[in-house]
Amino acid sequence: MRATAVASETSAERGALRVLEQTGTCADGLIAGFLAAAAERPSVLFSPVQILIAGPGVGSRALDGRCRQPGLGTKRPRGFQQSDTVPLAALVAVPGSLGVLSLLHAYDAHLAFEKLAAPAAAHALAMGAPQRSALLSRVGRLGASALWDPQVARPLLSVAGPPEGGLLTERDLAEVRPEGVAPLETALSPQFDAILAPWPARAAGHRRAEIIAVLDARGVLAAMAYAPDDEGVPVPDLEITMPRAAVVVRRGVPRTTPGETLECPAPIALIAAEKKPFLALGVAAKQKLRSNVLARAAAGEPFAATAWLEAAREASRGSAAFGVVRPFSGNEPKRIVLQEAG
Repeated sequence: MRATAVASETSAERGALRVLEQTGTCADGLIAGFLAAAAERPSVLFSPVQILIAGPGVGSRALDGRCRQPGLGTKRPRGFQQSDTVPLAALVAVPGSLGVLSLLHAYDAHLAFEKLAAPAAAHALAMGAPQRSALLSRVGRLGASALWDPQVARPLLSVAGPPEGGLLTERDLAEVRPEGVAPLETALSPQFDAILAPWPARAAGHRRAEIIAVLDARGVLAAMAYAPDDEGVPVPDLEITMPRAAVVVRRGVPRTTPGETLECPAPIALIAAEKKPFLALGVAAKQKLRSNVLARAAAGEPFAATAWLEAAREASRGSAAFGVVRPFSGNEPKRIVLQEAG
């Protein structure tokens, strides 16, 4: 079976396709695609990440790389009043992205992490971002532990630690632990099921998610959603931007528990026919993808992948939907992109 990938960012798509051509797995493709996007866009590397993966030999899994509330090992700060100007440092959350990439790599990757990161580091250097290139190289060598390596931790703490009005601590960086759990599997019809991220997310809008959807040569499907914050907090020494996701401590209001996972929508899904996944899809949107919107496609033309993508895009009010289709009866795999009309 031929492998393929599609993504909302061209750099991510190119990165994923490159390793799939080298017989990489879905996990390899997602990691390489994400890091390729991080090479070009400073806000990607530490953005919240959620992943779905399912197929022959790997079962089904949801991997959680959302941000965490900072403040482990510190006393509760006095808190800001409503009239106070809140410093950007107070909005910086603990990134879970590196941890979830390492978890995904351990789950099903075949290529060395350093090999997956090397093209991204080279591209960042060619773009004139030597510090970001060095950071990506360090991530390739160290995986999740790069987050608490002094060469990375010091610049992060210098912009988001308590002296700057933030809550980020060394303990936050050392103890963030992304997890893998069973996904939410919902019957859409007697024949079709949706595999979704199981974590709650408010209906209110969030930053737009970017999407990578991958099919590998074994027939395994995966989808990733990540939500960069281009207006986040710059870390000049690393040439990256931290997402504004932390809950500000307010005077007289109960504090969000340090280490608590922070909500972020995941507009991704895998669709299975008779328990066999055949479609990975995602929407460039600000809302979580919910099973009830997919039931309409199951009741219509269930083997027309465009129907699933259109239902997901309309319900999520997204600008575009992306999907890869596992072939039936020896057909070629398909990559589908549906753009908003007009």
